[in-house]
Amino acid sequence: MYWQDSSQAQYQYNTFYPTFQAPTHQHASPPQQSAASPALATIDTTIRNGSKKRRACNECKQQKLRCDLSALINPSAHCCSRCKRLGLECRIDRSFRRERKRKRSDELEKEVDILKEELSKRAQSAQASNGEQPSEPGHFDLVGPSESDGVDTRSLHHLDIHDDMLLTPHPIMTSPISASGSEHGTPFTSLTANPGLPAPQGSRTLERVQLNSMEINYLFAAYFTHYHPFLPILDVSLSPALCFENSSLLFWAVISVASRRRGDGAALYLRLSGPVTALAWKSLQSLPHRIHDIQALALLCTWPFPIDDSRVDVSYLWAGAMMQMGVQLGLHRPLTPQDFSKDRIQLTKADVSEMIRTWAACNIVAQRVSIGNGLPAPVQYDWALISRSTNGHATMRLDPTLEIQLRTNMFREHVSRSMSSVTDPAGLLPTHGRLPLYKDLADELHSIEAFTNTSSSFYHFSILAARLHLESYYLFDEPSSESYVERILMLYFTASSLVQHTLDMERDMQGFIQYCPYATVQVFIAAAFIMLKILRNDYFASFVDAGPGRDVFCAALNAIRSLSIAPNDLPSRFANVLQFLSLEVPSHVIAGYGKDGLRLAIRSRDSMSVVFDSLWRWREQGACSAIKQQLGLRIDA
Repeated sequence: MYWQDSSQAQYQYNTFYPTFQAPTHQHASPPQQSAASPALATIDTTIRNGSKKRRACNECKQQKLRCDLSALINPSAHCCSRCKRLGLECRIDRSFRRERKRKRSDELEKEVDILKEELSKRAQSAQASNGEQPSEPGHFDLVGPSESDGVDTRSLHHLDIHDDMLLTPHPIMTSPISASGSEHGTPFTSLTANPGLPAPQGSRTLERVQLNSMEINYLFAAYFTHYHPFLPILDVSLSPALCFENSSLLFWAVISVASRRRGDGAALYLRLSGPVTALAWKSLQSLPHRIHDIQALALLCTWPFPIDDSRVDVSYLWAGAMMQMGVQLGLHRPLTPQDFSKDRIQLTKADVSEMIRTWAACNIVAQRVSIGNGLPAPVQYDWALISRSTNGHATMRLDPTLEIQLRTNMFREHVSRSMSSVTDPAGLLPTHGRLPLYKDLADELHSIEAFTNTSSSFYHFSILAARLHLESYYLFDEPSSESYVERILMLYFTASSLVQHTLDMERDMQGFIQYCPYATVQVFIAAAFIMLKILRNDYFASFVDAGPGRDVFCAALNAIRSLSIAPNDLPSRFANVLQFLSLEVPSHVIAGYGKDGLRLAIRSRDSMSVVFDSLWRWREQGACSAIKQQLGLRIDA
């Protein structure tokens, strides 16, 4: 994993979108100083050329922002408007000097390490007082004192995305989808805000959820360690304070994602679900939009809150809004931002780099959400970044992780577009029209695979997911078509390879399944349904080794259960459906008879049609079982 240089200048939103500044008010005389106002007493009121010398407070000077402390109408406030809004200490020190980004991030990292070490010592003391075996020195329990073997706190640094990524234990999910849940057992416990009491210094509050500065720092470190490698959209040197200043939605989106696998179950995560979702809808209504809000939507679509009904999923709506907001801001044309603003704009290289990676992430996330739900693209994608990233412009070069994901998702979008037809009721090309395209698209995927030239397991998973998307269209082919059997067997081996590769990644670097994007979960579930359908077919089962195939399927079923964050969420329900279809349903119901048995009744959901077709058969079988049970009860009565 290649990380962004932490010494890059931090993006300043007011540079990209200038805001109106009210005229400052001049006082006829300097404000009166008093012993009770030490901050105000440090203001320099020296007169130069007949005007008051403007001085900025330490916080505004650090961020190079205009400070209105010396121009306040009410000098007794002793606090500029920005510090008052963010809850910062407003003061002016003549000896203050701005700190460099790298130095400040290093100091914050050391501070986080010290806090983690202190928490580890307290956890060991608590275990010793309870008569428990203390954990090893230097380890911190992420999932509660009785649910984890511990994780080295020194590993909470920016990891590479290769095979040594995500070295964390398996969390245990016990909290319900409702906002209730256990709130004890770990040093980090969600607090309930009391509207009658002032918030502590450095804490943040959203409705009745309140976090102190220690919790916030820990969650930000957890986000950049476990989740950022999958979608490197943010600057790794981004501090919680600056993130909140840029966008409260982005701040709470990072907190929400980082709390998905916390040791106190889903208590904090589920408590944030409603407030953060409401904050996102509110941000969509607030115009003009900001690039940081787009980044927040990308995170919330990549790791959505758990739901128990796909009909209430807002990811598809947010993905479309995210793309449209990006176009409005000119993210798709980062070198000509002036064309999308009425004010003169001067962007630094860091600003352009942020626009590029944000727009790339928008395309990646929107495409994954579309395919994962079996729906057409919400908007027309702009893949111009692919050519720009290889034409020699250093400022246009993408992060390698984003580039490979962008290329594979561009391929998947090309497959969906090539296989569609406006004349077919299901929107599919006929079999004779698809057959010539299979080889050309397979060759295109081979060229993408050769371009990566890397042995990373995550990159290999992206290639397998793209190949599975292409080969899933084999299930729509006529059984009498040429080489139909070979294509179905190829589809089975691709699905089993993807499942086995995912299980190997989880075994080699524990935590991949728990922290990966939900789109990865959807691909994994689709592969499991494909394996089930082919293994239960009496014709194709004779071509494959059924014993190892069933073992891989059972391992996939257990992995899907471990993906559940709360009982009865979608991964949990998918696991129940797979188990029911594999054990309780006759083979001909799920897989038919003979070579013609793999025909799909649902054909309008692209590569996810096999999932929705299996769900429909499960509903029908469940309805029949309920009717039989009712009839049996009536007969017995």
